[in-house]
Amino acid sequence: MKWLKWTEAQLRRLAVAPLIREDMLLELRALGEGEDGLRSPWPDGMPRRPGFEYSTTESAAIYRKEAAARLVKRLKAHEAEIERIRAALASLKPVERDMLEMCYLRADLVYESNIARLFGLSLDAFMRRKVHALAKLFERLTGSWPPPVDIEALIAGEAAKEAAEREAVWEEWTAFMGGIGERTG
Repeated sequence: MKWLKWTEAQLRRLAVAPLIREDMLLELRALGEGEDGLRSPWPDGMPRRPGFEYSTTESAAIYRKEAAARLVKRLKAHEAEIERIRAALASLKPVERDMLEMCYLRADLVYESNIARLFGLSLDAFMRRKVHALAKLFERLTGSWPPPVDIEALIAGEAAKEAAEREAVWEEWTAFMGGIGERTG
């Protein structure tokens, strides 16, 4: 079951990749502009405190350069990982890729049952195909086929989640309609 969560996390990571990249670029820009919040009265070359190799201003500049280098490394690693996930996703069959994109890369389709209806499948058939597609994606990302999963438990969990949501919506609707009756009556 851990492999399933890991693979889902990779797809969610792909979904937020542009935001992560933008955050890193903004942080890089701030480091380049010297916006680290450090203000020193001593210009470079002024007396250093005993035991310190650099002045406060020089230390801040060195810190910014080192932090920027670490951030560039992280950004390159992030982009390489995202490309690896995209390549693995692109290697799936179009139907499998569409299923996974609808499940994990779109926020407006909350429940698997909604997506199953879009594909014209029962929840059972959809969950089986989705888990198989996730297994193929996991295999392409790690190089090994994952252990089997209890699909029946996943289907039961999704059905329970949908039933609870329907109940909550029904209660909200009846409360809303009751409020209208009180105002008009």
